[in-house]
Parts: sequence; C-alpha cells; structure tokens
Amino acid sequence: MPRTRTALIDPTQLREGFSNLASAFAPPSAQEIFLSAKTASERASATRIADLYSLAGQSDVDQARLDRLAGIAGAYNPNQSLTAVGMTNATTLRANSADNERALTQTRMQQDGELARAMLAPLGTGQTRLVPGNIASAFGVPQTQTGIVSLNQGDRAFLPDGRTLDGAPKPLTDDQLRASILAGLPESERRAAALSGVPVETVQSPGGPRIAFRADAVNQAPATDVSGKVQNYTGPDGSRGTAAPGYGGKLVDTQTGAELPVGSTVFTGQAQGTPDQFGKTTEAENRDAYAARMVDSATQDILSAFDTGKLPTRGDTAKRALAENLPVLVQPELTNSMSPEGQAFYQNVRTALPMQLLTQSGQGVTEREYERKMAELVPVAGEAPSVTAAKRRQFATYAAAVKGLAGRALDKVNSVPAQAPAGAAAPAAPGGYPDGTVIENDAGQRMIRRGRTWEPHNG
Repeated sequence: MPRTRTALIDPTQLREGFSNLASAFAPPSAQEIFLSAKTASERASATRIADLYSLAGQSDVDQARLDRLAGIAGAYNPNQSLTAVGMTNATTLRANSADNERALTQTRMQQDGELARAMLAPLGTGQTRLVPGNIASAFGVPQTQTGIVSLNQGDRAFLPDGRTLDGAPKPLTDDQLRASILAGLPESERRAAALSGVPVETVQSPGGPRIAFRADAVNQAPATDVSGKVQNYTGPDGSRGTAAPGYGGKLVDTQTGAELPVGSTVFTGQAQGTPDQFGKTTEAENRDAYAARMVDSATQDILSAFDTGKLPTRGDTAKRALAENLPVLVQPELTNSMSPEGQAFYQNVRTALPMQLLTQSGQGVTEREYERKMAELVPVAGEAPSVTAAKRRQFATYAAAVKGLAGRALDKVNSVPAQAPAGAAAPAAPGGYPDGTVIENDAGQRMIRRGRTWEPHNG
C-alpha cells in the first residue's frame, strides 16, 4: 500500500543531519590538512622565536649560533644577520684596502718613473736642477745638475754647486781704457789731463811768456805773436846771420837768441849757386823735391815697421788719442810712455805724412785732414792683416808718387849732403854767406847754407 509522509519529520532536515554526521566521521580534506599543518608550523615557529628571544637575552650569547638558529627559524634571511653583515663589511673593507694599496703602489711607481725621467731629461741653457739623492745614486749622476751656461764677454756666473764661471774678457771701452791709462800717470799728468779742456792763453810775464788759464789771463798782457818769416840780416859790424821776430816784437838772432844790434839791416836773400844746383825748375818741383827728401827716410822706417811687425800697440793708439786732448806742453809726457815701436812709428808718420799731403794738395794741410789721414793710414791692433797690408802699400805709393812729382829737382836736392860733418866749424861760403845762413829763394822755398852748397831747410 502506498506510504504516506509523516507530517512530523521534515526530510530535508533529516538529509542535512545525515550529511553532517557523514562529514563529521569523514576523513580530513586537503585544505584541512594544509591548515592544520600551517597552524602547527606557525605554532612551532612561534615557539622557536620565543626560544631565540630567550637565547638572545643571555649575557654569554654566541652571536654566530644565534644567527644560524634565527636563520633556520626564519626570523630573517641569513644574509641579514649581524654575522653576515659583519662578514660583508669585513670583505668590503678588505677589498677596499687591497684596492687602495694597489692604487697607491701603482701611483707611486708611476710618479717615481715620471720623476726619474724628469730628473734625467736634458737641461736647457741656463737651467739648474737639484736631483733627489735616491735618483742620483740609482743612476750615478750628481745631485746638482747644470745646463749649458751662456756667458757674454765680461759676464760672471755663480753656479749652485759653488763654482764660478767667467766669460771671455770684455775689451775695455774708450772711457775704461782712458781711465786705466790715467791711473798709471803721475799726479801732475792726471791733473793736466783733467784740465785739458780748460781754455788757456799765453800771457807776458817778467820771466817771459807763460801759459795761463783764460780766467787767470784777465787784465794781463798777452804774449807777442812770434810767428813771422825768417830774414837775413847784416849787423853794423858787417856780421851776417838770420833773424826772426821774438817775444815783444823785436828781431832776434835765430842761432843765439840775442836781439839784433841797432843799425842792423834786414833783407830777403836770393839763392846763389851753380846752374846744376839751382837751374830753372818749377815751384811745384822744388816743393815736391823738398817733400821727397823729407819723407824718404821716415817712409823707409815706416815700411820697415810694417814688415817687422814693430807697429803701435792698442795702448799706444789710446795714448795718442788721449795726448791730442792734452795741452801741448804735457803731450810729450804721455807720448814718452808709449812703447818704443809706437813712439818711433808716430814720429815717422808726423814727419812723412804732412809732406805727402802737401804734395797732393799743393798747400798747407788742415788739422782735420791730417787727423783723417792718420785714421786712414795708421794701423790699429786687431785689424785684418789685409787692411794692414793695404795701409803699408799706401805709404809706399805716396813715397813713390812724391819722388815722381819732384822730377829733376829731386836730383839736385839729392846731390848735396844732408848735413855738415859733426863737430866741423861752419866755414865762410862763397858769395859772402856764412855756413848755416837761411834764405828764401824765388820759388818761396827756404834754403840753408851747408858747406859750399844750399839745401832745403825746415827750421
């Protein structure tokens, strides 16, 4: 018969009840197992961490063991432990220290090499270098190094090592040479040189003419001009001689210096002689013959000095230049201090050069022309040998030219002796002129009586 549902029992509830009973006695699910395991793990971890806290609080805790246990317990990553951080820091510090030491060593080696190369590099002119002792000993070089020392004439260099180097001697300047010459002169000559530029005048004094400074010559009588032409005279007693104006304007005998007696007759004589001696020659020939006779011996001595090297020294040249600025009376003092060769050479030039220039121009030579020719012809120490040879050649050419211009007049001049025998008395000469008489011929040339002939006179 059909069954009917009892109204007191709900089947749905009954089904849920049986389902719950089945679930209660059913085996655990995977999720339940996971949650159970997780719960157990967390409980164990909490227990371990509690133990670690207890261990960390102990005074004798082993930090390395604590860090290992904490890492196992999962409290933190092992690389975050104090031991790991300390090991990392120590490793980093050791690595940095090694790197720094390597870098310092490398830099030191590099700098030592650069320094050594710099200390051994060539030095420039005038440079000085102090080399460290270790480098100097390692390479066997001195600690003080000096480059090329360039010195001009007269320079002196003091080197760091205590040495002193001198350049080539510097030639003295004109002022220095003048000062050195003056330093060797007596006091009187130095004073004369210092006063050489002071103007002077010749004044009359009871003792005769004297030279005074222009300021001191004020209100003093000037000395009489003694320049004038030599004349012949005949005395009241018939004696004859030559006379020239003396100081005060009075005529005096050229030989004795005595005033002419009152009543003397003064005249200009004419040359007397044979046609061979005083034939018709031109005035220019007579002048050139006189010049040739005057320059011959002096020129021969000059040429010999060139050939033998007996020429003025540099000091002689400076002394001559200095003497030109001194008063005339003082010049011989300085000239006498020249070398013997210099004295002889300048004396011969003073004899020959004016005559040569007179032959060239036919008239008196100015001081400027004379000085110019002196500078042109006189050799100077240190000049090129070719220049010295050219100057010698010019002297020889002058002498030959003067002889050529004189022509026949030179033969007549050379036909008479140059001077009377030494110690011989002057005999009376034909024509009434005693030996030593000076006259002026028609050509304006002064002649002197020597023996029985007339010859040119430069007195």
